[in-house]
Amino acid sequence: MEETLGEALSGFDAVLAAWKTALAGFPTLQARLFENTAEWDKLLRYKLLPHLEGEGCLVAAAAGGTNTGKSTVFNLLLGRDISPIRSTAAATCRPVVAASPYRYGQCLAGRLMPEFQPLHLEDAEMLVNGLAPENALFAACDESLPDRLVLLDIPDVDSIDKQNWEVAENIQASGDVLIAVLTGEKYKDDRVIAFFRRAHAAGRIIIPLMNKANPENDFEVARAQIDDFAKEIGLDGAMRFAIAHDFSVAKHLNAPIEPLDGQLPLRAHLESLDAAAIKAQVYKESVAHFVSQTGEFLDRAQETFSSIGDIVREIEHHAAACADRYDPQPDESVGELLHEYITARRSNFSQYVSALGTRIGRNLAPIGQYVQQAVRKRTTLGAEPPNPTQDEVTERTVKSVERFACDFIRDLFQTTNNLREPAKGMLLQALEFLDADEAIEAVGKCMVSDSELSESFRAHVEHTLDLWWEEQPMRRFLLQELDALLLLSPAAIAIPIAIHTGGLGAPEIAAAVSPLAGVFFSRIMEHQLADQWLDLIAPWRAEQQVRFRVTLEEHILTPCLAPLRQALEACDANTFETLRRHRESCRKAC
Repeated sequence: MEETLGEALSGFDAVLAAWKTALAGFPTLQARLFENTAEWDKLLRYKLLPHLEGEGCLVAAAAGGTNTGKSTVFNLLLGRDISPIRSTAAATCRPVVAASPYRYGQCLAGRLMPEFQPLHLEDAEMLVNGLAPENALFAACDESLPDRLVLLDIPDVDSIDKQNWEVAENIQASGDVLIAVLTGEKYKDDRVIAFFRRAHAAGRIIIPLMNKANPENDFEVARAQIDDFAKEIGLDGAMRFAIAHDFSVAKHLNAPIEPLDGQLPLRAHLESLDAAAIKAQVYKESVAHFVSQTGEFLDRAQETFSSIGDIVREIEHHAAACADRYDPQPDESVGELLHEYITARRSNFSQYVSALGTRIGRNLAPIGQYVQQAVRKRTTLGAEPPNPTQDEVTERTVKSVERFACDFIRDLFQTTNNLREPAKGMLLQALEFLDADEAIEAVGKCMVSDSELSESFRAHVEHTLDLWWEEQPMRRFLLQELDALLLLSPAAIAIPIAIHTGGLGAPEIAAAVSPLAGVFFSRIMEHQLADQWLDLIAPWRAEQQVRFRVTLEEHILTPCLAPLRQALEACDANTFETLRRHRESCRKAC
């Protein structure tokens, strides 16, 4: 079902208002998006919406030359005396609007006719004494009027007072239906003709009304004069009305203004008009301007948000690239996993000796670092440098990730300085609140806080080593022999020492197995699996890189990108689509 123009405008306004509210927390972005929109926003809120939402609001003005009886017609339409009637020319110098309570409230709020300063009409003399501001519009509440019709009495369109004439021109721009109040003296006046010709060309509905008309022969003269007037302004097929000449007409304000053609009196005819269709016709140019301006606005806004989205994705890509460059080195936990694989395949005797060494190490207090270091020296592989301790591995890891985090923050500052507003300002503000040293330190701590190996990596190592174990029988035999040698040597020494010294030094020799197990076997397996080592630990490296990426996100990306991400969330995926749909309905309706 297609939207009416009023529904489309109301829908557009509702979505736009909700969007502005969502962007209230981003003043820089909001100011950037809505700069240079005041013109069409005012047009929407103070002209198109008040007149077109719902069934629309028809503004019918009694207009005409000097002393044609416009105020009389205005009062007759209302059935009561509101606008003062004077026998002198150009009596009404300020316009007055009569409206239902709802429209009356809109008028006083400046939403119905924003070109004027609205004032409550307390005394009819205010309309004629000239003391009110030049742009004043007096408002009177009339409960007999429907919400879709307001009536206006305006100054003369041919007044010798130029100010009155300019006011009438502004009313002509705001009105939809102009009741051309004519008399035998004024129906062909050049200035009157020019005024109504311009109004007709601008899409206003013109309803000729001959006042003070001769009723003889069914208003024969009045009909001819109205026809001449219509021809002069290019009007075809208009409804025609007449008021017979009667000096006492002001005393009978409840009398209807009868038509020369048709069945309905003027008031009923006005109420029967299709307000929405007429408003669409009258405001065709205004709506076309609104459609054009909002189209440009939506294009700019969508481009801005698309740019912000691209910036967020680019920075996220930089973080991912930074994590990909991180090259973690296997620590003791990886070596222990390899050692566990070997020990699980020990002979029964080796397992017995291992258990014995463990009991010795558990029951005797460990002292004698010299023995442990001696065992380490004996088991060093060739000319290889000594294996780093776990503390050294941890320190190396912390320094590495902190260096990467520092480089990433520096690149982030450089990237931000090369951006355009409003993203540049939003990011710089977030970076000002970022404690870089604290964030870098937090990244380092997170990366070494938990070295628990994942089950998926354990399964990968198990599978890879199973294949290698079956395919390399000679290497498998050598590894088992080496494991047994390392196991038996300290245990064999520890047993007699325990007997002859009462346990002094024995635990240290037995305990040497434990520290050697992880780091030493990691080095051995790196040599034995040289052709498969990178593939073996690839999943672990990938996990560590992902972990590093998550850590960068938590401590650096999230606080820095929060304004941009929240701004993107404030613009719902349907926002632009809905606004464009309402705008397209406006374009079709006009």
